[in-house]
Amino acid sequence: MNKKVADIKKKNYPNNKKTRKMYVRRTLQKYASFSIKSCTYNFLRRYNVLAIETSCDDTCVSIVNTEGEILVDLKKSLKTVEEDGGIIPTKAHIHHQVEIGDLARKALEDANVSLSKDIEFIACTRGPGMPGSLGIGYDFAKGLSVASGKPLIGVHHMLGHLLMPTMFDSSITFPNYSMLCSGGHTVLVYSENLYTHNIIVDTLDIAIGDSLDKCGRELGLKSNMIGKEMEKYINDEFIAKGRVDDAQEINQLTKKYPITEPLKYNLKQHPKFVSFSFSGYLSNLKKIIQDNDKVDKPGLCYLIQEHHFKHLINKINDARKYKMLPRENVPLILSGGVGSNLRLRAKLEHEVSSIFSSFHFPPVRMCTDNAVMIGWAGIKLYDTLKLKTNYNTSPIRKWPLDELLTVDGWAKVE
Repeated sequence: MNKKVADIKKKNYPNNKKTRKMYVRRTLQKYASFSIKSCTYNFLRRYNVLAIETSCDDTCVSIVNTEGEILVDLKKSLKTVEEDGGIIPTKAHIHHQVEIGDLARKALEDANVSLSKDIEFIACTRGPGMPGSLGIGYDFAKGLSVASGKPLIGVHHMLGHLLMPTMFDSSITFPNYSMLCSGGHTVLVYSENLYTHNIIVDTLDIAIGDSLDKCGRELGLKSNMIGKEMEKYINDEFIAKGRVDDAQEINQLTKKYPITEPLKYNLKQHPKFVSFSFSGYLSNLKKIIQDNDKVDKPGLCYLIQEHHFKHLINKINDARKYKMLPRENVPLILSGGVGSNLRLRAKLEHEVSSIFSSFHFPPVRMCTDNAVMIGWAGIKLYDTLKLKTNYNTSPIRKWPLDELLTVDGWAKVE
């Protein structure tokens, strides 16, 4: 007999089923799972996690718990991205150094928790990302872990994005697909379970978010988040004015501003070479601007965004056509910063609904980089695989998701 069960039965074990469940829950709350007769009970302890994310230019600290409650979620963004025309790695590095300490202190104070008494472990992004940025958060997390005696878990940034919707929607199950779209990544992933991931389609060059930012900047848009600003500009200046409903105008715009589809060759000769590619859009856009004395800015923004999304969907369909998808009729998750775009969400639901059983999106505010997703992914690794990260490890600049558990430094929680 299971020792945990035997220990219970030595006491006054109630016969009434309802009372028994209550008694078991209270008595064995510290145990993750146990079995009694034909019934299996699974209970997870409720605990809090301090999470840190510094993979790019946002300094993020959050405290979340195992029930998916966000006790506090803080972020400080680098303010010079707009004036610099992009992210300067050295400035992002200094930004994290300046902000991380006060942000962590404020998180603990706002949540009214003690690091030593109320936090189970510290989760931090280990990679992939910008080495200088990753290093600040990772070393800070190590220091907190050593000082408090709490375990450290180095989390894969894209695993955080992949699991983020499950925090808000418990109906999402494995296996599933994830379309991860951000400024640094564009990848279609098939996930068999928490730790087994297969890259189906990846990008050959730059990510979709990076391309949209560069194109938006070329068209004169200004913001720390140009892709988001482009979506708003299109909604206000093109869609809200009814232009998107005018088929004749859309046709005229397409002819006036020809945009080439990347990697549009005879795939019958290269059926395994199905990839995303976005680097050509900027040079295409520059030529259009050069060839026209004056451009229709709202119309051109609309076309650029539509072509980016069309390319994503075409490559998903190519993957299906050439039997690269392990299976169909399973859920699709869209996450990452570009995943907040409502137009992209609608196009996926409309144009690839025959491939996937359902579509799942995190709240818009949780699509961009945040520490909540790092804490939530850390909880899953800790509870499901009983993993922590050793101290003799360093950040990982490039870390393919299909190599999640093959990197050095993983250890079993004692």
